[in-house]
Amino acid sequence: MTKGLAAHWFFDVVSPFSYLHLRQFGELHPSLELKLVPVLFAGLLRRWGTKGPAELPSKRIHTYRYCAWAASRHESPFVCPRAIRSTHCPLCAFW
Repeated sequence: MTKGLAAHWFFDVVSPFSYLHLRQFGELHPSLELKLVPVLFAGLLRRWGTKGPAELPSKRIHTYRYCAWAASRHESPFVCPRAIRSTHCPLCAFW
């Protein structure tokens, strides 16, 4: 019997990219043994003294536009969070 391939998936629990990737796990090969490893990306950013995409207006807008586009390509539901739409990303209202 052949042993399956093992992989670790490190993901940020609040990341829209994690959400989109998780929705596609059904497409992975059945022999893939996947271990989920949650990380706190904000903690890593704080540790290294840098900002994440949600903290920079141009990157925040690009991130949510890209995620909305990627979700539509994979027919996954995706809504920009209300807090992001109203306070951080006025352009999200146009999605």
